[in-house]
Amino acid sequence: MTTAQHGFELRGETTQLRRLLSDAWRSRDILRAIARRDFFTRYRRPTLGVIWSVIAPVVQAVILAVVFTKVVRVRTSIPYLIFVLSGIIAWTFFSATLTSGVRAITGGSGIASKVYFPRCILPLTNVGTSLYSYLPAVVVLLIAALVYRIPITPYWLMLIPATIVMILLTSAFVLVLAALQVYFRDVAFILGVVVQGWFYGSGVFFPIDQVPEGPLRQLIIANPATGMVELFRVAFVGLRPWSLASLWWTLGWAVVLLGLAALLYRRYDRVFVDLL
Repeated sequence: MTTAQHGFELRGETTQLRRLLSDAWRSRDILRAIARRDFFTRYRRPTLGVIWSVIAPVVQAVILAVVFTKVVRVRTSIPYLIFVLSGIIAWTFFSATLTSGVRAITGGSGIASKVYFPRCILPLTNVGTSLYSYLPAVVVLLIAALVYRIPITPYWLMLIPATIVMILLTSAFVLVLAALQVYFRDVAFILGVVVQGWFYGSGVFFPIDQVPEGPLRQLIIANPATGMVELFRVAFVGLRPWSLASLWWTLGWAVVLLGLAALLYRRYDRVFVDLL
């Protein structure tokens, strides 16, 4: 006697990578509209409005500057406030986008179930939203650098590739994490714990040359966020021995994660919403 098992397995047809990318490009207006809406909705009611998007990283930088110049002395080649602010701006963009974007697909079922567009658009809207906060923060950084009389050099142009690398790395991480969150709902909670420790190993508030040679320094250099932070710092202190090494690690992480994201969305893009 045989027993028949009744049920079904949810499968979606694999999407060609070229089609997935072209659909995502055609949906760029949706991405911009959602990102802009989310940003202005977030800061519409507070009295200070969008100024809050700049206040948070600046206050955090000031606190770190007080602690690490008055309590625990950290010596840097430029004023410590500029040193830490350049790292905080990049880190805030990265960590805030991951924290909000990890639930982009699971939380976006309402709009995703009404109209078709590649699901990768949902986590990428969080990158776009963070850009609205990032741009005024960079202006504050440049003004602060002028106030502290840091000379304007061609290295300041490094802020442009630094921004591109930051967006690339953040997009790679948020795409993969948002896809994994659909299947493993603990991902967001794990990320919340990891981000707290991740900050301390990314060179945001200390120069890498003050870390003794050894496995710990190599681990910090291999940290995907370190190269991103270091590239921002190059704009004000110039290239240092570990700058290129950490940058190659960051780019390597970004390429690997973007490749993984392409595989995930190519295979599961059409069934993400059905699993929510």
